[in-house]
Amino acid sequence: MPEPSSKDARDAPTCCVRAAEQAMARYVGCYLEIPSPWQQANPADRLVPYRLFDAPDPDLTIEKCANLARAGGFQYFSLSWGNQCWAGYGDWRAATARGQSFSCSFTCSGNILQICGGVATNSLYELLL
Repeated sequence: MPEPSSKDARDAPTCCVRAAEQAMARYVGCYLEIPSPWQQANPADRLVPYRLFDAPDPDLTIEKCANLARAGGFQYFSLSWGNQCWAGYGDWRAATARGQSFSCSFTCSGNILQICGGVATNSLYELLL
């Protein structure tokens, strides 16, 4: 599985890196969740498999998603579509299997200065101890 490159961290908006640091997390990069934005993802096939709430969150931020993931005992989390928070157990590298993307451009519903993934893409973060 790929290691995050220094380019990934440089490409993250400064505000997102700061938000991640405040939430005791590290930005890994922007990665594809499903091969095509027109393909409906079966939850069992998702690379980041656990949705942390059922409905789109009108107040989602990086910090909020990190806190939900940490409270659930997860090791990594992702944000997508600007209002969804997902998480996973184990090594975050499994969430990079479909490759890197440059389409994480949706602002977070709870903070327009933060980026929360995009269409079928995850802004991926590793939780730090």
